[in-house]
Amino acid sequence: MDANVQGSTLADGAYYSFLVGGQHNAISTNAGLSVLGGGFNNVASGFESAVGGGEGNVASGGGSFIGGGLTNTASGGDAAIVGGGLNVASGLYSLIGAGVFNGATNSGSIVIGGGFLNAATNYGSAVVAGSGNVAGGFESFVGGGEANVASGVLSVIGGGYFNGATGFGSVVPGGYANSAAGTNSWAGGAFASAVHHGAFVWSDNSATRDLVFGPITAGRTYTLEYATGVGSGTFTTVSAAASSDNGTTRTITDNAGDPHRFYRVRISLP
Repeated sequence: MDANVQGSTLADGAYYSFLVGGQHNAISTNAGLSVLGGGFNNVASGFESAVGGGEGNVASGGGSFIGGGLTNTASGGDAAIVGGGLNVASGLYSLIGAGVFNGATNSGSIVIGGGFLNAATNYGSAVVAGSGNVAGGFESFVGGGEANVASGVLSVIGGGYFNGATGFGSVVPGGYANSAAGTNSWAGGAFASAVHHGAFVWSDNSATRDLVFGPITAGRTYTLEYATGVGSGTFTTVSAAASSDNGTTRTITDNAGDPHRFYRVRISLP
């Protein structure tokens, strides 16, 4: 222990550990091969754990690391938090770059850039930045934006606001209030809903909007429907002003007086 350390504790059993500076820091019993660089009221309690500095940080997982910041907790094995405040990395090999109130709670989960109130909760899931985003599906991904949820396995949301990718392999590139619920579905723009397997739905927020979806298969009937509220469960068939096919995609023009419409495509087999 360095002579300049004030009010700090290097416990018995913390073999080959180093407490370098700061005040009221502690390396706990059996936290061998640990390092605490400085700061205030930090704790390194995991075997081979390290805290660089900051205040009120706790590295309790074996091989865990906290670079600095305020009141961060790295409790997973080999978990790491670079900085920020009130972040929790509890998954094995989990990582949080920075930000506030972020959580990486499963094995290999990552919150890279930081942001605010983001959570990567499943194996291999990742959130890059933004606020209030959740990557909850296996190896799911959210690039940024706000209040997006990627809960499907291998689902992806690029950004935007209030989007959901709940189907297996579903994708929402961005936009507002889009839902990709079908397996391998794609929804983009605003208020688009892709609920069927392989569905492609594009929508916008104008009073007159062209909705593009596909693939179109011969012999099947495709009915475009809308609802005016999320979760209402009541859908009405769109009265199309125009409809046209281009290869495997179909475009339907909706002369919508209400700009807030959530769309889905109902597919009927022969």
